[in-house]
Amino acid sequence: METPLSIHNCDIFSRYNKPINYPEWGVVEINSGKIILTVVCLSVLGTAFFSGELPRQTVFAAAINDPVHIGTKESPVSAQSVLLEQSGEAPEDDDTAPLAYIAPLTTATRVDKAGSGSVVYSEDFDSKQAKLNSEQEKLVLDYMSNYFTSLARLTPINHSLLFAADTQSQANAENDFQLITALCGIRKLQQTDLSLSGYTFTLTVTTVTEEDDGALNIRASEESSQSFRAYPGTSSRSYDVMHTFEIKQTTRGWRLLSHRQGGSLNRLVRGAGRWQPGSQQPAAPVSNVNMSGRVRELLQDAKNDVARRKTQGKAASPSYGMEYDREAAAAYAERFSGDRNDNWPSYDRYGGNCQNFTSQALYAGGIPMDHFAPAQWKWYGDTPNGSFSASGRAPAWSGVGEFLAYVQNNSGYGMVAHADAPYYSGEVGDIIHLGIDGDWRHTVIITDVMKDKNGDTVDYLVASNTANLRNFPASAYYYTQQMLIRIYGWNAA
Repeated sequence: METPLSIHNCDIFSRYNKPINYPEWGVVEINSGKIILTVVCLSVLGTAFFSGELPRQTVFAAAINDPVHIGTKESPVSAQSVLLEQSGEAPEDDDTAPLAYIAPLTTATRVDKAGSGSVVYSEDFDSKQAKLNSEQEKLVLDYMSNYFTSLARLTPINHSLLFAADTQSQANAENDFQLITALCGIRKLQQTDLSLSGYTFTLTVTTVTEEDDGALNIRASEESSQSFRAYPGTSSRSYDVMHTFEIKQTTRGWRLLSHRQGGSLNRLVRGAGRWQPGSQQPAAPVSNVNMSGRVRELLQDAKNDVARRKTQGKAASPSYGMEYDREAAAAYAERFSGDRNDNWPSYDRYGGNCQNFTSQALYAGGIPMDHFAPAQWKWYGDTPNGSFSASGRAPAWSGVGEFLAYVQNNSGYGMVAHADAPYYSGEVGDIIHLGIDGDWRHTVIITDVMKDKNGDTVDYLVASNTANLRNFPASAYYYTQQMLIRIYGWNAA
């Protein structure tokens, strides 16, 4: 299908001035009071649109796969020229009339996508498995394009059109919509413009498995480059994001049954694993029915977190004898943000590799391992070892909460750092912990400090493992509770 169209400031009426709510026909967005049709198609009945009082999702097109030919960006054409002549209500027995009409008619212009993507196959893809056909690849690409276009505009696109019409598939589509609503909302709350001026992505398919009912289970790894408007000239890279698509042939062609994406956003939005205040048990995940309320709660928390960064933390001036090589630590982090160093173990399968990765970067910056009392930060071998000896692994090396405890409790020999420093006082090589409700779940290392025209720090570019990110804005994370850990240097025995 060609680039979508947008039709602004128009009143749209259904054929019989009644709601039409067949989700397989299409979807709309409402942005700043304007109606944006994300898919507009021509059918044998003419051009079909819908609305009145627009809900978030509604329908407007009868034939979703027909091409669109309405002018160009440089030379828009009046929508009137592509509509069948129609005035008043169409009689209910007149099946030749358009399903809907627009009045007053306005100008239709193209909405250009900000990027592009492709599907490839891994080198070890099993030759006994059938590759996706062009329609199946297009379905997956359309899904990913909707996702990145949502991030580009910071306006979520409801792509229920791409999902099968059964109740469960549409519930899965709504789940996806709530996730992207949360992420777009979080990014809109930041003090810099985190919309995208461009993006590219590659989906590398690793397996395609046919189920007994004919559905296909597709596993793929995503690599992407995003250009945030706030930071022109910077390519923010993401590696090894795992996707699982389940698709099936329907009467409308191939459609999605479900989609799952690696990472913690789904658990964050659903509240799974979130500790309840005053309780020793994590909260139960919310249902699809309650997800919109959970998103509103999450965005209010995010608003508070973003505002708090300007005043959070306390300054400190600890003494230390040995310098920390910040640039060496950042260079290491950038080198291994998308790879793993074979000289070290990886804990991706055991809750994530983020703290193991940042510990390696600190070590590359000259911070020595510490096996002395009162706190330890060491990796001499993979076996956990709590003895004060140069052997085994201390929990602080690979655990986020344990590393924070080491920073807070260490004295004498080893790393000199300060937890919960003023958020915008960070430098290259410092650490940021991220989480929710004081539950620190992730850690990243600063590789660049972003300043405004007055020289004030407004954001950081960071590198991380699990998720594997390079030159990524800390403010673009869905974990909005963030704590700066200043790394100053270290003391000898």
